[in-house]
Formats: sequence, structure tokens, C-alpha cells
Amino acid sequence: MPEKRSAVEPRLVTRRRLLSMFDDYEMRAVGSLRVSSLLPGDLPGEGWEWLPRSAVESGTGLVLVDMAGERSAIAPPFPVTEAGEHSGFDRVRELLNHPRTVALVLLRLGSYAVGVAEDEHVAVSKTGGRYVKGRHRAGGQSQRRFERNREKWVRELFDEVCEVSRSRFEAYEKPIDWLALGGDRQVLGQFMNRCRMPRDLAERTLPWRPPIDKPGRSELESAVTAVWSSRMYSPPATVD
Repeated sequence: MPEKRSAVEPRLVTRRRLLSMFDDYEMRAVGSLRVSSLLPGDLPGEGWEWLPRSAVESGTGLVLVDMAGERSAIAPPFPVTEAGEHSGFDRVRELLNHPRTVALVLLRLGSYAVGVAEDEHVAVSKTGGRYVKGRHRAGGQSQRRFERNREKWVRELFDEVCEVSRSRFEAYEKPIDWLALGGDRQVLGQFMNRCRMPRDLAERTLPWRPPIDKPGRSELESAVTAVWSSRMYSPPATVD
């Protein structure tokens, strides 16, 4: 009977924690460490079939770590720009530590947080919200009237977030490298269809969405940490 393997789920690892792990790997490796960097879209070779599709198609590429058969894969927060094979993590450290400026828009119906972060530190922020009532369960004209009002409330929220984002991002004194979006995927899709981001930021949206509960200042701080974090994959455990 073939072995069954548990699903492979990534764990979010902060930049500081990952850099510390690299030091530990290199101390234990004693010449057996191989680090391979793959560009976005590149496929890992034999022995990495256990990686889920979400990892292979991460949009930021992969860093494959093999230390005497002990394997793990890392999807970095920002795209790999140079493929290659190395005996250490110097190139990956450069990728993680390269200074970057990221604009953030966190949005759920009713509240939002907008900010600009430099190298994992919030430099500009603005939070706010607009009332958007939940779905109306009644039928007939009452429901249709409510739905029209609700669409109006949503548009007003989107327009406010768009105006705040544009004013903050356009006024920022330094070039913005990336845009990070957090919140409900459907709501974000509707918002981006309505709002035109300045500086062509929409074309530089990071593929990962930081986990968001209710947008606010503390959630913005957490989102910034998540934006600079990596997703680490380990081989699945065999189950009976």
C-alpha cells in the first residue's frame, strides 16, 4: 500500500528569524549545504515533487535548501532576481536585506488602513472607515432599495480609500518599489477595479496578502512584518 503524506502548508517566518536560521544552518552544515535560487516561474528539479503548487507558482521564486538530504524550500517576500547554486546564504541575505519601500492598502468593508513602510518600518499611515451594513435578508422592494444603498456605501468607502492612498503615495518623497494589499480578496478586487493607483503601483503588487482581521494601526504594523516575512515549506510527514 503506498504511503500517504500529509498536506504541505507553509509557515510564515519573519526576516529576523529566517536570518538567524541561516546562521544555524551554516554552522551545522560542515560542507554539506547546497542553496539553490530559482527565478519566478522556474521549476524545481527531482526530489522536490512534494512542493505544493502554491509554492512553485509563488510569484517570487524559491530558495531550495538541501543539507545532507534535509530539505526545505523558502518563498521569499520579494522576487528572486538571480538564479544560481551556492554553498551558503549570502545571496539570499542580500535579497532579504535589500532596502525597499512598500505601499500598503488594508481593506475590509467598513474600515481601512493605508501606509508606506521603509525596510519594515512604518513611515506614513492613515486609518479610517465608513459604515457599510451587512446583507439584507428580506425580499421585494425593500431588499432592492437596501442593495442600492449598500452599493452606494461601498463606493463611498472605495473612493475614500482611493483618495487617501493616492494622496499619501503621490506625496511620498521616495520611489515606492512595491504595493501590498491585505484584506478580503473579493473586496480588494472590486476596489482595485475602481481605483487607479499612482506611479503604476498596480503593476507592482506583491503576490502575498498579509493576514488581516480589522484594518487599523496595529494591524498595519503586523502587516508590515508579514510583508517582509517568507513562507517556508518542509517535506510532508508520512501518515498511516
